Amino acid sequence: MSFSECPSYKPIVLKPGLNETPSPKGFTTLITCRTETPSSRRQRQPLRYNGYEPHNRKRFVDGLLQIRNERVENVGYRFMFASEMPKDPYPELLALHRIAFGQYEGVLPFDEEILRWYIRRPGLGLAHTLVVLYEDTIVSSLFLTVSAFLFEGNLIPVGIIDTVMTHPNHRGKGLATRLMKEAEAMMRSQGCWFGYLYTIPETKQFRLYQNLGYRDFQRVFHLQGRGRARRDEMGSPPTEEVRQFLNETLAGSNGFILFDEALWAWRKRERPEQIPARIFVSRDSRGRIQGTITASWGQITTTTGKEEVVFLSDWAGIGKEGKANALHMALSSVGNIKIDLLCPVVNREEWAILQENGFQPTLAESAMLFPLQQEAEALLQEGTSRSWYPLIESVVGV
Repeated sequence: MSFSECPSYKPIVLKPGLNETPSPKGFTTLITCRTETPSSRRQRQPLRYNGYEPHNRKRFVDGLLQIRNERVENVGYRFMFASEMPKDPYPELLALHRIAFGQYEGVLPFDEEILRWYIRRPGLGLAHTLVVLYEDTIVSSLFLTVSAFLFEGNLIPVGIIDTVMTHPNHRGKGLATRLMKEAEAMMRSQGCWFGYLYTIPETKQFRLYQNLGYRDFQRVFHLQGRGRARRDEMGSPPTEEVRQFLNETLAGSNGFILFDEALWAWRKRERPEQIPARIFVSRDSRGRIQGTITASWGQITTTTGKEEVVFLSDWAGIGKEGKANALHMALSSVGNIKIDLLCPVVNREEWAILQENGFQPTLAESAMLFPLQQEAEALLQEGTSRSWYPLIESVVGV
């Protein structure tokens, strides 16, 4: 299913002039934003939001080259894309990830294979990996994925920020703030309506993002339970039928990113062996899909070492029964193991099903949105009663 085939799809057309926003004080505007009008849309190829390639890529790179040798507080930091580095950036990104996140309980530790897979995420790549170098070593970085999500039935371009990390020896120097502002300039230049990220509420990082303009839009909780004693990990293959069912069933949820072929392959087929995924599908008496859920295995960091956890995601069903049946299939198949599932507070039906099956809320996450266009601000002001789709790859990394 393509974006235009989604039942509730409504194309967005930006009005002339609304993209023309001033750059943040002290930072360079990398590209003059191009507006979308019916005539200009006919004159060039349409934007691709997953696996997005900027239509004015050369101008963007030239703009960043002009600022990459600027200094922060005159202490020798350099900013650039990871794709611009003369050496392989993956070993240094991996070392930084381990230093920045390795001490936190509940984190899924990356190895180089997982990191390379993650950066192959459609819309990300090394071309959207911003890095700060000190003495030719990466000391801070940010991942920016350009995509589009559904919001109130509209397909809206969005920039997803995650894995903002700085080496402990270089914190407090404004590096993360600078990276966030550069990411904002990139998002504006590529016509994104929102910046979008997840973080733990009421933390230093949360307050930083608030100061930069991000809103505490949805609260999402990790709900944890345990699987049944029996273990049967077979599941179902990631078929086109399941992809279409998810796109149709979740199209009414805000924040849902439609599964095109590239995203589906990355999320379901091309995963590293260390974090395998299985799809569970329940069917009605006529063989039609009634519900589905994906289970992903991983080992998280704990105070005593590592612990195997199953993360459940992409949970959808026809009514409460369809969702409950899919969940029961997963619980009866993964074995007696800790299970973690992200559930927004607004998703009352899913929340009730989980509590009926012994799940309890633990850690809270904030889904934060930063309106970059006037229309985006208007959408937030209107409010919403729709369910929210939690983006597990940006929260957990699976």
